[in-house]
Amino acid sequence: AVVAAACTKHENNKGAFMGAGFASLAMAALTRHGADASSLQMACRAIVAVTKNDGVVTVSQVASRAFDNARQLARAGLLPELLKAVQTQAPAIAGSEQVGLSNEAGSASVEEEVCASALEALQHICVNNEICKQVGVELEAAVFIVNQLPCQSSGLVAKGLCGLLRQLLGSDDIKTLVLGLDCAEKLTQTMNLHSQKPHVVEQALGALAAFMMRLPTAAEAVAKAGAIEVTTQLMEEHAANALVQRQACMTLRNVVCRNPDNIPLVTSAGAEALLRAACEAHSNCRDVAPAALRDLGLPYSFDTAS
Repeated sequence: AVVAAACTKHENNKGAFMGAGFASLAMAALTRHGADASSLQMACRAIVAVTKNDGVVTVSQVASRAFDNARQLARAGLLPELLKAVQTQAPAIAGSEQVGLSNEAGSASVEEEVCASALEALQHICVNNEICKQVGVELEAAVFIVNQLPCQSSGLVAKGLCGLLRQLLGSDDIKTLVLGLDCAEKLTQTMNLHSQKPHVVEQALGALAAFMMRLPTAAEAVAKAGAIEVTTQLMEEHAANALVQRQACMTLRNVVCRNPDNIPLVTSAGAEALLRAACEAHSNCRDVAPAALRDLGLPYSFDTAS
C-alpha cells in the first residue's frame, strides 16, 4: 500500500522503489502471499503504480521510466504469477451467476476486485510486442480471456479482461490467434451485457479497434457479429462520454478502412451524424472522427482540431 501511494503520479518515487529492488519484492509477495486476497490486491496496485506513465517528468529526466519499469518486472518473472492469480484466485470469471449480476446494487465481490487488480497489473506490464506475445501466446492468456467473455460480473472483471485483451491485440500474432475463437462475437456480447457501464464499453470498443488494425478478416468478423449497429447504439447512449466516443470513432473507421464493402453497413447505422456530433462535442475526437468520415467517403474537415 505504501509503494502504491508513494509512486502514484510521482516519477522520482517510481525510480527510487525500482532501484531499491521492488521487482524482487513484488515477485516474493505474489509467490508467498498470493493466496491472501488483500496482499495480492495490494501487490497488484503497487505494480500498476510503478508502471503507469502518470508522473511529472522533469527536463533532465527526458521521459518517464514507466516503460522500462514494466520490462524489468516482466523479466523478474511476474507474468505467470499474475496470470495464475487471474485464473485461480477469482472465481468471479468462471461464469458463476452467483456473482456480479445477481447483486442488484452492482457492487463487486472481493474475488472480482482481486481479479480486476491482477488484470490491470498485467495490462500495465504488457508494454511491447515481445511481452504481449509472451503473455498472450506462450502463457495462453489471449485464449483464456476470449473464453471468459462475455463476463457475468459487476463490470470490474469485464473491464479488466477487455483492457488486457486490447493491449495484447497490439500484437499481430495474437490477432490471428483469436480470429477463430469468435473474438468479435464475444466482445460484442460483452458490450451488450454491460451497455450501461461506459468503462467496460470503452475497453471493449478499444479491443475491437485494435483487433481490426491491419487485419481485414477481423473487420469482416466484426461486421458479421453485428458490432457496427451495437457501436452506433452505444455512441447514442454515451454521447457525453469522450472516451467511449473516441474508441467508437476508431472502431467505425477500422471496420471500413481496408474493407470498403462495410461502408453501407456503417452509413445505414447512422454513423455520419454520430461521428460529426462526437467531433463537435469532444476535442479528443477531432482527429479520429474526421478520419472515419474520410474513410467512409463522406465530407470531412480537420479544421476543428485547432
